[in-house]
Amino acid sequence: LRSPKRLNSDIKDLVVDLVADCGNNIPDAPDTVDLKQVLTSIVPLEVIGELMAMHEAAAFPDWYHRIVAASVSNVRGDPDINARGVAAREEVFEFITPKVAEKRAHPTDDLLSDLVTVEYEGERLSDDEVRSFCAFLMSAGIETTDRAMVNLLVQLIQAPDQWQMLKAEPGLIVSAVAEGLRHRPPVHGAIRDARQDVELGGVEIKEGQRLFLSLGAANHDESHFENPDMFDVTRFRDNADAQFTRVGPERSFGGGVHTCTGSLLAKVEMAEMLRYLLERFERIEFPGPVPEDFGFYLRSPSALDVRLHPAS
Repeated sequence: LRSPKRLNSDIKDLVVDLVADCGNNIPDAPDTVDLKQVLTSIVPLEVIGELMAMHEAAAFPDWYHRIVAASVSNVRGDPDINARGVAAREEVFEFITPKVAEKRAHPTDDLLSDLVTVEYEGERLSDDEVRSFCAFLMSAGIETTDRAMVNLLVQLIQAPDQWQMLKAEPGLIVSAVAEGLRHRPPVHGAIRDARQDVELGGVEIKEGQRLFLSLGAANHDESHFENPDMFDVTRFRDNADAQFTRVGPERSFGGGVHTCTGSLLAKVEMAEMLRYLLERFERIEFPGPVPEDFGFYLRSPSALDVRLHPAS
């Protein structure tokens, strides 16, 4: 596929343009505005649409909400929720099928073309594999980044001194993004099956047992993070980029060989979104109580109503 360096450059340019466009929908001095609706939900959606050359998919938000609800969020196994997710996946497949055929015949400079032309051990991905990847990308590449942006802004709005610190020292923006992910990750856990008998923390785990591994708890482990319950945008001043790779202690993207492949994309999206807000607004405040988090596996406020104060 694309080289990481080229992809990072392309996404940075794209996010800058998208955030500027999104900003046209944000009034300079509103009574209140929902930043989730006008900004954080739009940026990752448009980025994925641009990467996949599928901007015309108006149903994207509905599809990915139903797919996510039926997968990691359906911890109770609700059959109705599962059925809606399966239906959404089928709708995605139906939408993507002719595009896969088109890109196979006439590939262009986009991720979908990469998927249909790349070869692994001399073979190309099947149509089903391409469609499944596209459906997964919508949930993994949109929902989680949207939630991560919301969680980061909730923390910064409650810490106006750190907002001003970032305005004065933009070089801390990536550190702030990493700290936001550590302190309030959008994904709170990962499910794994034990492949052999093992002891963890003095507990015997048998082969085949299913485990829920709390990423949120790992990010607040006192043995790895000093004052873990404190939100501090300077925490990763000297090693911010490492937090988006498998070598950093921050665990919002998993770890080891299972580290999320979209971590660098999320970093660029979140950093450029935050950079834009810092440049445009002197401060942001909640007009009422701090919004509550919702969800178990995926967790964040469902809206982000704020009052904006433009920079002079």
